[in-house]
Amino acid sequence: MKKLILVLFLILSVSGICVAENTAALDPGGYKDARWGMTKEEVKQAIPNMKWGDGWSLVANAYEDTILEHKATVLFDFDKDKKLIRASVAVMTKNISDNFFNLETDDVNLFNSILKVLREKYGDATSEYRKVSESGISECNWMFPTTQITLKSSIARSGEFSKVCAVSIIYFQRSIQEGNQEDKDKL
Repeated sequence: MKKLILVLFLILSVSGICVAENTAALDPGGYKDARWGMTKEEVKQAIPNMKWGDGWSLVANAYEDTILEHKATVLFDFDKDKKLIRASVAVMTKNISDNFFNLETDDVNLFNSILKVLREKYGDATSEYRKVSESGISECNWMFPTTQITLKSSIARSGEFSKVCAVSIIYFQRSIQEGNQEDKDKL
């Protein structure tokens, strides 16, 4: 009986290590080739051939891109030490018509299309959230050792109408700080 328990324990331990290694292998560690902790100049060198913002249209830490044939703006945030801690990607819907609330099929499916791409790349989300007022998922999170990816939609409302106006993909650097007993008592 002890041998059986030991064998089961070893199998579960090895499978747990394999799952942890697979999760770590999927961890993007940043956005594209920009890695957490890089400076602004290192980020710009890591993502070449992009027109970075120069004032009116975009801030210096951002560039325009295209995702699924939609205009997207990528904005990088840095901490007090000027190290990369977050990349926010805002994918805009195609508002071609004069009527803002004329729902186009392409716009309605934008969130689901991006969700499908992220699931193919990173697997199922760690958590999914649906606002009571929404018919489908409105936020998904993927958690990795150094990165959290959050996908969410921005909805514009006017009376009984609502429309997805942008889909955000936010890449956060994850860090864990140890708390003392005083911190634990507060939580």
